[in-house]
Amino acid sequence: MFIKRDSSMQWFCESYGKNHGIYYEFIDDRVDLEGITAVISAAKGIDRSLYTADSLSTLDNAVSQVDYSIENLTQEQVDEWTAAIASALSSLEYMPANFASISEALARVSAVDRTLYTADSLLALDSLVLSVDYNADITRQAEIDSLAADINSAVDTLIYREADYSHVNTAVSKALAVNQNEFTESSFANLQVALQNIVYGLDITQQSRVNAFADSIEIAIDALIPRAADYTDVYDAVNRADKINRDFYTADSLARLDATLDAVDWSLNYDNRELVAEYAQSINSAIDSLEYLPADYSAVDRAIALYNDLDRLLWRASSLTALDQYVSSVDRSLNITQ
Repeated sequence: MFIKRDSSMQWFCESYGKNHGIYYEFIDDRVDLEGITAVISAAKGIDRSLYTADSLSTLDNAVSQVDYSIENLTQEQVDEWTAAIASALSSLEYMPANFASISEALARVSAVDRTLYTADSLLALDSLVLSVDYNADITRQAEIDSLAADINSAVDTLIYREADYSHVNTAVSKALAVNQNEFTESSFANLQVALQNIVYGLDITQQSRVNAFADSIEIAIDALIPRAADYTDVYDAVNRADKINRDFYTADSLARLDATLDAVDWSLNYDNRELVAEYAQSINSAIDSLEYLPADYSAVDRAIALYNDLDRLLWRASSLTALDQYVSSVDRSLNITQ
């Protein structure tokens, strides 16, 4: 306890102190202790966990210099102590912020496979990372921890890129170009199922599933079974050929017809429909080109032979004229149907 010299308490304190083992320091009443008391109080009131060891050491050293027991303590000395402590207080350096939470968040950022995510979501994450102020001190610890939380949140909410559907689109284009009429109903139905199974909007983590859609379509296209060609016109032409009376026609023309019938390949599919149409045309053309056998003139020849053997002197001229006209009118170009 400090007691000003020559005060009314000095005699009492000296006597009381001797009797009770208490030491009192007596200071010249001309020295003002208000300033030094204030700065020492301020030094004792700081939160020492916030400041660096070096700056605290400077402050502690300034406070330790205060010694009220100096003989003839002067105001100048007290003011010097006060200024030193005040300077040490104003020069206290905050501890740097603890960046452990930032380090943990950045470790997660480093582990991100950037090929999987959209440019916009990566840009948002990168902006947060670049905003870290490594000069921040401990008074901004809450801000640093909040930023670490934001970085973690940005990692958690990264948006996956869409899967690559280019192979699917190519396969779909090929499938749409398929002519349904050329293939069997069941094989074409399998292709439609492959198309209907496509799920759009999947992200890049499901790229293998997207690729499988394309593969399924390609497999279905390769497995298409060609539809058999339509032989209806050929059947009609063959039926027409079967109905002809072969006794009326020449061997050569019948042989040409038979050759067209034998040339028919009954195993062709829809792709060969033009050839099948040609079969029908060839058969019908061969039928239309059949050549009738010539008519049988044997009876006519016998009659003419009798005519030639007539004794024309025995017959009237008028009757012979009529007969001559009949003989001269014989048409030797008629066929068997005539």
